[in-house]
Parts: sequence; C-alpha cells; structure tokens
Amino acid sequence: MRSLIHGVFRCVAPPKAFGLLIMFLEKEPMMQRLACDTLLFCLSKHFMAREAALFMKKLSGRGYLPDNLTFNLTMTCLIKGFDLDEACRILDSFIELGLIPGFNTYLALMQALYGIGKCAEGDRYFDLMTKGGLLCSIISYNMVIDCLCKATMMDKARNTFSEMCLRGIAPTLVTFNTLIDGHCKIGQVHEARKFLVLLLESGFDPDIFTFSSLIDGLCRAQHA
Repeated sequence: MRSLIHGVFRCVAPPKAFGLLIMFLEKEPMMQRLACDTLLFCLSKHFMAREAALFMKKLSGRGYLPDNLTFNLTMTCLIKGFDLDEACRILDSFIELGLIPGFNTYLALMQALYGIGKCAEGDRYFDLMTKGGLLCSIISYNMVIDCLCKATMMDKARNTFSEMCLRGIAPTLVTFNTLIDGHCKIGQVHEARKFLVLLLESGFDPDIFTFSSLIDGLCRAQHA
C-alpha cells in the first residue's frame, strides 16, 4: 500500500493524486493505518496543507489517530502553509486525544504566531512545550532563544536564558551571540554589553559575529 501511494504521487500531479487516493481509501471499510500515515506524509511533503487538514478531519471522525511522526510532519505543513487559527485548533484537538507534538512542531508554531503578533498564543504553546519537558538541552534552548530574539521578545529571551542556567545547562558562544545580536538589533546595547561580559567570564572569545552585532548596535544607537 505504501508503494502504491508513493507511486501515484510520482506519476500524476499531487492534487490529482490526492483526489484519486481519497476516493480509493474511502471505499475501504476500514482505512488501513499504514495507508493513512503514508498519504499524510505525502501531503506534508508536497506542502498540501488544505488537503492534509481535510484528510485529518475525515480520519478523526472515524476514530483514527496518526502516529507521532506523521502528526508532527502534518502539523509542520499546516503551520507553514495554512491558516494559523485552524492549525492551532487541530493541534489542540489532537493534544486532547493524547498525541504529543514534537519540539520542532511547537517551535514552528511559536515562530509563526510571534511573527504575526499573536504573542499570547505563542506564549501558551511555549508553556505547553516547557511543561512537556521538551526544553532539555542546550540545542533546544538555543533554538528557542533565537526564536524569541527574532520576535524581539527580549524579556522572555533573558528569562529563558536565566532558567536554562538555573537548570545547570551551560550556555555556548551561540547562546551569547544570539542574545547580543537580538539586543543590538533593537538598540539595547547596554543589555548586549552585559551578555558580552558574561561571554568573557564563561571563558569564550568573541568572534566576528559578536563584533559585527556590537558594531551594528552602536551604529543604530548613534543614529537613534
């Protein structure tokens, strides 16, 4: 069944492939889990967000739950190419049914929500991600801090940095550079300097990225 679905997507245009396969699967008394997971995977691969949402609604009405891998792939597709309100609704409904979104799913949704100014919604998923224990390594913390800095949510970025340190997770040069750059981009050079001091106290040497961010920040402050 998996080979059949992939073969149809290779042979015809993705929208037509979806139409053919949905007709075929709906004739089955019980949709096979492997077939459903494979179709959702193909829809996500081709960024067919609306079709993925439609298919997930059909499946949920029959009591089907995709596995976590397929669910996270599909949600990433919805977040990147679909209405965010609908993506949030689907995500919340599947969380209630016991599915666990992955770190990348939460991060993509937070980035999208913060990017359009829906900070309260972004914070809600930030809290869910934290409570789910998904912030557990320097890599995940660096990615979240970068997300917050890009959204110019510097208070939250600093709080996340402090929480990380309290948990005994040591910052890296990337962590410091991200925070320095984030503060410099909004003209908060005084805050950036604090992280430069911490960077030096932690035994790191500033690199070209550190200096570029600081020079840019000083130029912005001079012209403000």
